[in-house]
Amino acid sequence: MHIQTSAKRQFPSVKLATAFFVILSGSIYACNIPVFRYALERWAPDRVEVIVFHQGKLAAEDSAVVDSIRRQTQTSAGAANATVREYRIGSAKDENLDDLWQRVSADGATTPYVVVRSTASKGAKVNNWRGPLRKFRSGHTFESPVRRRAGERLLSGTSVVWLVLKSEDKQKNERLITQLTKDLQALSKSVPLPDGIGLPGSELMAEVPLLMKFEVIEIDPQDEKEKYLIDLLQGLAPESVSDNEPLAVPVFGRGRALEVIAGRDVTTELTKDLTMFLCAACSCQVKEMNPGFDLLMSTNWTTELYGEDGQDPTASGFQSQKNEGVPILIDIPAGRKRR
Repeated sequence: MHIQTSAKRQFPSVKLATAFFVILSGSIYACNIPVFRYALERWAPDRVEVIVFHQGKLAAEDSAVVDSIRRQTQTSAGAANATVREYRIGSAKDENLDDLWQRVSADGATTPYVVVRSTASKGAKVNNWRGPLRKFRSGHTFESPVRRRAGERLLSGTSVVWLVLKSEDKQKNERLITQLTKDLQALSKSVPLPDGIGLPGSELMAEVPLLMKFEVIEIDPQDEKEKYLIDLLQGLAPESVSDNEPLAVPVFGRGRALEVIAGRDVTTELTKDLTMFLCAACSCQVKEMNPGFDLLMSTNWTTELYGEDGQDPTASGFQSQKNEGVPILIDIPAGRKRR
């Protein structure tokens, strides 16, 4: 079951109003690694909150369910970029969670109850799923065939994976997929890699092939195994869903989605603009200054990239490097307005 974000979503369509962050070229941390590769090697995914609301002590059966969920997260021995947070109603004071519980309980929710919440652009909280604790399905929430395939492609060298959530309009779906596939094939042959890769400050750290390669993965809106992902993407673009538009989502790095874009807005020009951004030199190394949000995935990125004994740069200071240049904004030209 999907619920809307508690705060109005802060990031509009990339084509219409997004400003990309870059760092002045004078920064001492010059980097010529493409954005997609820098994100893969050095940006740890944001953790999604699995909030368990309860009153009093959890019953043994419910406690076992919570423990099972926790074991699948990175805070335990699992791979899912999630953290479990138990919240006993009335025993602690968290205005945000109290407000969240008041809203879901007003719809008839009873404890123990789960809300899965992630952080979108600019810190906006998005509630991706809600339901009774015993109906929480880790297998479909933490991973799914589409997310698994996307992770495999990114780890094999694919620069950007474009997820396409189809609508009920077959003609719109066909137009989007055909055009996107054609444009990406052309871009894979024409977009160059930045100069200077391998020089000091621009070393590659993983053995994943550095390719200019793109892939489109289609999502059937009726696929029960993808329900969590479908609800998330549709919830971030409700107007487009109401207009029966398919959705396009460029995903790069360790499962970072750049934006959810209505099919009608995906033009050759926009696809090129976004590709050039993701494949250009990573001028801004600070993840939080770049657009996008992280998908919930059960992929052990550290092991896959660096081996069982390898050290992940996200845990050794690379991610927190401070750029001394001042961030400036570069606007993408305005495009077609929403209806």
